[in-house]
Amino acid sequence: MMVARALRRAHRDDRGVSMAELLVAASVTVIILATLAGFFVAAIKGSASNASADTNIRQATNAINAMSRYLRAATTRDVPSSLVPDSAIVKATPTDLTFYAYINLIEDPDIAKRTAERPVLARYFVDPTSRQLVQQLSACGADANGYYSCPSVTSTTRLGGPIASPTSDKVPLFTYQGAGGEKDQLAVADDGQLSATQRTAVRFVTVNLELGSATAGAGSNAHLQNMVGLLNLGRAGATP
Repeated sequence: MMVARALRRAHRDDRGVSMAELLVAASVTVIILATLAGFFVAAIKGSASNASADTNIRQATNAINAMSRYLRAATTRDVPSSLVPDSAIVKATPTDLTFYAYINLIEDPDIAKRTAERPVLARYFVDPTSRQLVQQLSACGADANGYYSCPSVTSTTRLGGPIASPTSDKVPLFTYQGAGGEKDQLAVADDGQLSATQRTAVRFVTVNLELGSATAGAGSNAHLQNMVGLLNLGRAGATP
């Protein structure tokens, strides 16, 4: 008899959970899982955004350093037809800049392996289709009289992109200044570029680089600016 009562109590205690209790537990579980999933999605998106921003910063830094290196070496070019040398700046628009520079194209710790500085025609522009920043270099060769010409492009390098120009600050990729610096802005003419007279007056080029998306102000864009002095030309317009 006592055994039967004990068995009945065990049977009553082993009834499990009711349907209502099961539904409540399942609802709570779903809510918890949904919350955790939201956290995971946000963390993944944040990690991807940070990685993209980091990549864009590295690309932008490398690109602006490359442009600055050549710009600092911008130099006029002697021509046989005139005592007045050609302007260092060949073409200057908000997104397309071409200029002559005297630079050592081969850098090596071993001095014997380095080349002498010689002219190169450098062009930096935004590809209108891909919005990539492109570097084109044309190595110049001297004739019998020592005058250089740069007949063709010898290397093309994509420095990164897409590029937003104008930037989120409403400033184009390239702006140009005279000897007065920031207070001496040279505005492009109606045809979208500097005139021959203006190109001769350029003493600074400001690079306003926003890289990562063609849409200015995009969240992961890297935005760098550098005002580069054309050291070989001098503030007063002296030529080497």
